[in-house]
Amino acid sequence: MIKHIDDLRLDRLAIRLVVLVGSVWTYVSAVDDHRNSYPTWRFAVAGVAITAVLVGLMIGNRWWAADSPDYDTEGWSTLALWVMSVGALVVISCMPDGGLAFIAYVPIVTAMRMPDLGHMLALCVPPVAGFFVASLYGSNGLTTLLVDLLIVAGIVIITQQRRRQTEALDLAASQEIVIARERSRVDAAERQREVAAQLHDVLAHTLSGLIVSLQTAGLQARQENASEALQQRLSAATELAREGLVGARDAVESLKGEAPAATATPLQQWLTETVQRLRDSTGAQIDVTGDAGAMAADRQQVAEALLRESLTNAIRHSPGWPISITLSVNEIQLITYGDVATAPQSDHVSGGHGLAGLRKRVCASGGDFTAGPSAEGWCVRASWEAS
Repeated sequence: MIKHIDDLRLDRLAIRLVVLVGSVWTYVSAVDDHRNSYPTWRFAVAGVAITAVLVGLMIGNRWWAADSPDYDTEGWSTLALWVMSVGALVVISCMPDGGLAFIAYVPIVTAMRMPDLGHMLALCVPPVAGFFVASLYGSNGLTTLLVDLLIVAGIVIITQQRRRQTEALDLAASQEIVIARERSRVDAAERQREVAAQLHDVLAHTLSGLIVSLQTAGLQARQENASEALQQRLSAATELAREGLVGARDAVESLKGEAPAATATPLQQWLTETVQRLRDSTGAQIDVTGDAGAMAADRQQVAEALLRESLTNAIRHSPGWPISITLSVNEIQLITYGDVATAPQSDHVSGGHGLAGLRKRVCASGGDFTAGPSAEGWCVRASWEAS
C-alpha cells in the first residue's frame, strides 16, 4: 500500500515537472523569437498568468501528502481553480501566434474531475475560449481548433468513464462491507440460537427435574411427619428452583432475539421474597437496609441481577456468614462479614464469569462496580451518579 502511494506521488510530480518545463521553455523561446516585434507588456502579462497557473498546478491539493486524495481536484480551493482557468485564457490571448495553447489543458483536466457538473462546465469555459483565440492566430486555425476540441471531448469521455468506474468500485466495496456485516450478524444470531438450544436442554430440563425431585421430597417429608423446619427448607428450595427456571427461560429467549416476558414483581417485593426464601432454605442471616423501590426504574433490572448473583455467591462460598444489604437511590452494597482468608471451602466451582458479567452490565448502565475483600469481609458495590 505504501509503495502504491509513493508511486502515485511520483507520477504526479513527473506530470507537473513536464508541464512546468514545457511551459517555461515555450515561453522563453517565444520571448526570444519575438523580442523586437511583439509588445513587451503582453509578454509581461502572459508571464504573470503562466506563473499563476504553474504555481496552482505545483502546490495545489497537497498532492505530495500521504493523505492527499486520488483525484487532484478534491481539496482544491475555488480561487485556485478559477485562477488556473482564467490564467490559461490570459496566457493564450497574450502570447504571439496563440502560443502556449496547450496550457489550457491543465485547468480542463482538473475541472473534468470536479463532482459538481455545473462548476466543472463553468471552469472549462475560459480555457476552451482560449482555443478559439489561438485559432485566430494560426494559419490552420480551424483545423487546430477542431483538433483541440476533439482532445477536450476525449478528456471528458475518459475522465467521466474513469469516475463512473471508480464510483462503481466504491459502491461494490461498500456492498461487500454491508454483505460481510450481514453475514457476520446472521452467523452470530445462528450461534446464539445454538447456545439457546443448549441452555434450554441443560438448564431448563435440569431445573425442571430438580423441581420435581424437590416436590417429591417435600411430599415425602409431609407424609413422614418430618420437622417443620425441614419442610420449610424444601418448600423454599422448590421456589428457588422455579425462579431459576424462569430466569433460564428468559435467558434463552434473549439469546434467540426474543424479548423476555416482563416481570410484574417490583424489585422491593422480589428482594423481600428472595431473602425470606434464603433464610428459610439455608438459615442464612441476611439484613436489609433501605428501600429497593427507590432506585430508578431503568436500574432495577441490573440491581436485581446484582443482588441475585451476590447472594448466591455469598451462600455458596461463605455458608453461615452474616450478610448485609444496603440500598439507596444510587447505590447497592452487599457485605458478607468474615475473614476472607479463612472462608470455608466449597465444592462449587466458579469461573468468575458472574462478576465479570455484572461489571459489564453495571458499567453499561452508567455505573461503577467493585467487588473484593474489605476490612469487614467480602464487599460487592455498585453505584451510579445522582440523576
